[in-house]
Amino acid sequence: MDESSLSIPQMFEEISLRYPDETAVLFDKESMSYKELNAEATRISHMLIDLGVQPSQCIGVFMDRSFDLISCMLGILKSKAIYVPLSVEYPEERIDYIIKDAGINVVITQGNLKPSIKNINELTILDINQIGEAALSSPDRLNLSPYNADDTAYILYTSGTTGYPKGVAIKHSGICNRLKWMNETYKLKPGEVLLHKAPIGFDVSICEIFYPLTNGAVLAVAKPDINKNIRKLIAEMNEFQVNMVHFIPPMLDLFLDCLKPGDCESLRIIVCGGEKWSFSLGEKTLQKLDVDLYNGYGPTEASVGVSYWKFDINYPDRKVPIGKPITNVKFYVLDENLCPVEEGERGELCISGVCLSSGYLNKPEITNNKFVPNPYNHDNIPSYSRLYRSGDLVRQLPDGNIMYIGRTDGQVKIRGMRLELGEVENVLMSNDSISGAIVMHHIVEGNSNLTAYILASPSDKVINESQFKAFLREKLPDYMIPQRIIKLNKFPTTINGKTDKEQLLLAIKNELV
Repeated sequence: MDESSLSIPQMFEEISLRYPDETAVLFDKESMSYKELNAEATRISHMLIDLGVQPSQCIGVFMDRSFDLISCMLGILKSKAIYVPLSVEYPEERIDYIIKDAGINVVITQGNLKPSIKNINELTILDINQIGEAALSSPDRLNLSPYNADDTAYILYTSGTTGYPKGVAIKHSGICNRLKWMNETYKLKPGEVLLHKAPIGFDVSICEIFYPLTNGAVLAVAKPDINKNIRKLIAEMNEFQVNMVHFIPPMLDLFLDCLKPGDCESLRIIVCGGEKWSFSLGEKTLQKLDVDLYNGYGPTEASVGVSYWKFDINYPDRKVPIGKPITNVKFYVLDENLCPVEEGERGELCISGVCLSSGYLNKPEITNNKFVPNPYNHDNIPSYSRLYRSGDLVRQLPDGNIMYIGRTDGQVKIRGMRLELGEVENVLMSNDSISGAIVMHHIVEGNSNLTAYILASPSDKVINESQFKAFLREKLPDYMIPQRIIKLNKFPTTINGKTDKEQLLLAIKNELV
């Protein structure tokens, strides 16, 4: 198969023909074979094509984890349309914004969720449970003609400094490169089980879903809200005999604390990522479980993951690096002028390769600032023509591994999901009762937390924290809501008259505020 035309549907189709009667998906004590999943996905693609959906058209998916979610994602991609997840956890205002920004005019949902989607822009809302049987006609209706390497597979919305999320468009070539690398590295065997539990708006969900389905393994779909109850999660993992799972560090730590003798003995691969984690967490994992433990790193703009490091109990200085780049990806550690820094010196991690997004939807200025020409592409290889400026501060270790240090901007990770402090601040400032807002990120007992400091406008002397949290919930996902909202008469300032954020952060740590 021509690598330049590889796509998720083609990879899945090849596997479904090789293992037609093997289990593809498990959910709630039921199973679906590769043949059944392929037929269901094809039926949905026919329905979309008959509806008039065109290649590269954005289709929204507003669904809980289920068999239907998986077949819908594949059906959308088979029709050559673009999958855009609309997480059921998003507030209505955020969903409306994504629908308008992406130009979505078709949303597929489930009957119980249908009332949550507002009918805007002459939106066609399809209930997956009411889609009639589509006739399976000639093979060409599968619409699996070669894809262009630049065809967009999906768009994920991440936090933005403007107060609105920004859509990241990922190409088939980028995500397929990641899936092929996963198969070569993790070597999940046909019949082995990977658990899908990440929210569909979180980029790791893409790998959770499509990695097993493109190599003959089994995709076990966790019940909705399973992440809120670790013991139920462990029970499902025992029931499905899960062999591979992804965790963010705080959840891995809690998972380990809740394990009982005999739990999750089938596990052999854990990928921990989304946030920086400690060497002691790795030690704790290997004390509890006989697994291969990997640190995974990658921004959404680079097709989920671009580096890896296998935990080594004997690694020097008890460090947990983000590792080295995966296949067809190159790293550069550069200064603000895009000049290389010396080994061991801190610099911005810049990424190049087939993994890169085509950019941010409808935001050419931001795209041009973050995706820049690669001055080190001396061989003029097209896939290395651009650099993505990640904003992550790193340094290269003597063995070639990369160590994450921090950020160059106001971006942080909460529960493994990226957010811009500026987005939360801008949403707060949109309330007429507030004349100033600063949101600070801090760590409490290993968990990431947000605290918002606000200044009341002259017309509003009384600020109710619960009312402001309710206001934020109408506009932001739950993980972006500050744990505390504190009213100040004025912000502390430095000798130069600038806001002294260090003093605010110190006050949080010392509980002086």
